[in-house]
Amino acid sequence: MKQPAIACAPRPAGVLAVLAAGVACAPAAAFEMTVFDAPGTPRIAVELTPAPRSGAVSSEERAPVVAVPAQAPAAVQPAAPVGAASRIDADFLRPGAARAVVEAGAGGSHRFAAELRRDDLRWSITPRSGAPSPVSELHWEDIGSAGLSWQGSWPLAARWRLEGEAVFAGRLSGSVRDSDYDESDRQAEFSRSVSSTEGSSLGALLAGLGWLATGDGRGATLHLGGGLVLHRQVLKIGRAEQQVSTSSTQFPELEMPPVGTSFDANSNYRLEWAGPYLGLALRWPLAGGVVLGARYRFERLRLKGEGEWSLREDLAQPVSFTQRARGRVHAAELNLAWPLSARSSIDIGVRHVDGRSNGGDHDMRWADDGGVGLGTTMQLDGLRWRSTAVQLGYRLDF
Repeated sequence: MKQPAIACAPRPAGVLAVLAAGVACAPAAAFEMTVFDAPGTPRIAVELTPAPRSGAVSSEERAPVVAVPAQAPAAVQPAAPVGAASRIDADFLRPGAARAVVEAGAGGSHRFAAELRRDDLRWSITPRSGAPSPVSELHWEDIGSAGLSWQGSWPLAARWRLEGEAVFAGRLSGSVRDSDYDESDRQAEFSRSVSSTEGSSLGALLAGLGWLATGDGRGATLHLGGGLVLHRQVLKIGRAEQQVSTSSTQFPELEMPPVGTSFDANSNYRLEWAGPYLGLALRWPLAGGVVLGARYRFERLRLKGEGEWSLREDLAQPVSFTQRARGRVHAAELNLAWPLSARSSIDIGVRHVDGRSNGGDHDMRWADDGGVGLGTTMQLDGLRWRSTAVQLGYRLDF
């Protein structure tokens, strides 16, 4: 019958001495001992049946077994000579191996990634009268961009950690369509132009706290977290071509350029999503040292948009309209990491973001009223943002 396990919390330099002393004074029955690196975090566990106090050691006798709570399997040590204290191989205590037995998630990390992404953003507006619905719509389609991202965490007290993230990407391709309608359900389109999006940029910042909810001692961890997040999109409207141009029954005063006309729109739209988030992060070890990582965030945000429409002389400059709304964002990531060393790994992953508004206001600002937008508020409909990125990353643990 096994005796109760002995637990202690030695300093790192005293691990070998404590193990040797525990083995030397082991009773004749089976014996277990666990050394903790921090409260609740096992570092090395020893289970042994000692050699007899006299007589030859039988090949059937079981030698001490050292269980290391990490990816590496436990090592079996040879039985000690008769009358001598059992010995733990010092390889388990060399600096690299000592770090390997610390449960994943107890320390901090930095992850740097290069990414290719594709974004899609659209919104429409409707007069307060309700018709036509919508009266105008903008759609930034297939905005291809390349960028860099960083994710970091720093350990705090006990199970807590500080989390941060930054993303920036610049546009490589894509276009924006600007359509206006005389009738609801996108009927009787009287104007449509398609423009380039050269010079657009996309970014995000995140800061929060994470809490280690669980860890199985083999590297699998689940963190829960929350904090603040900011998404920012600066979308350009550059060289444009008029594709549809007819007289409007709703706005007869508007003059549309002829079909086929090319012009420099020289306009832009800036959108910020800001507010709190809740999330979780999972790391799960697989065979061969590969680690599966997954992250999810739910964000409840306030939206603020501003447009500079330099083509229309009747609109105020530089702010031609403003938008206010509340929205929600779902963000998910998945990656597979392969170890390069005890502290570093390389990974490939994918990230998807889906955001939308819950209604909102679109306030036009006219040049002749000083840009204050009196009496021209419309309803903001259907603002929707989707983004997908493929990443190649490098992670460094400390």
